Amino acid sequence: MTASNTGPNGEHPFELFLGCLGNGTTVCNKAIMEHGDFKKIAHISNDGYITWYVEPTSIPGDALLHIEHCANVDREKFEKWFSELPVVS
Repeated sequence: MTASNTGPNGEHPFELFLGCLGNGTTVCNKAIMEHGDFKKIAHISNDGYITWYVEPTSIPGDALLHIEHCANVDREKFEKWFSELPVVS
């Protein structure tokens, strides 16, 4: 998904990239390379918790909304899965 060509203040190019590596969703800026890979901006855990590696204010609004939406979807999936676990006495 291409969210925007620049950050909210026009300073850096921005292109949203989401990738699942098995332990949640890695959120990157595909427009910036760092250490031979896309610049990581956040991680969404399987239960929907977002760990930010940059200030959220540096992310374009449409991309920020998309990241938060993905986290909410993951949280809803986790809560449904968790509520269906059998009770162990």
